[in-house]
Amino acid sequence: MSAVDTSRMAPAVAPPPVAGSVKSTGAQLVAAFPPRPVAASWPATETRRSAVLDRVLAAPFALDNPNSQRNRRLGVLAVLGWLRAQPGDSWQQRWRASGAEDQPDWRLLVGADRAKPLPHLTSGLLVLICAEVIRPGLDWLLRFAPARHNLAAEMARTRDPGAFTELAALCHGRVGLQSQQQALTNVAIIMAVKGGNVAAGRAGGGRTRSEGARPAGAGADARQDRST
Repeated sequence: MSAVDTSRMAPAVAPPPVAGSVKSTGAQLVAAFPPRPVAASWPATETRRSAVLDRVLAAPFALDNPNSQRNRRLGVLAVLGWLRAQPGDSWQQRWRASGAEDQPDWRLLVGADRAKPLPHLTSGLLVLICAEVIRPGLDWLLRFAPARHNLAAEMARTRDPGAFTELAALCHGRVGLQSQQQALTNVAIIMAVKGGNVAAGRAGGGRTRSEGARPAGAGADARQDRST
């Protein structure tokens, strides 16, 4: 029996990748897709109070339930009224100057009673974030859980309904409901911080922080993808 020439035979199992090649690939991706810079200003945050109110109290931001819409209107008026007393040429500058993100609960800065926050402030700030009047800082948004409440649902309803419907369909049957909700919230967080729609946060935006961070208090499945 003649000997079998194995010199030309492919190995049954491919060799493991070299660690250095993985790192270089990651570096190449970061170089090709750098993080989007955080804008200093944009049209929605530079508008006058009357124009902001006309926009955020109308479709698509207005709520169908009259009581809920009334509370939201009170919240928007309270937040804008408080921000008008802060220094700055835009709503974003006033938000930053207020020191809200340095406080355990920014709502205690608003109103006469500093011991108990007004109940409608969270709803008022939510619509201002979704309308891009204010873009909060990433660390604060991850740290202050009330600001993330209903964020994904409102972003889906007011800014990019088609993309959120598509993302939810992709998650359906593949991950659990809790993981799906966390994934959609992560997308909404990126939109809140950087602006734009879902497409603006896909490949081409890079990462703003280390991969794998999560909102404070989130479950084990709540990985925070910071790609924007």
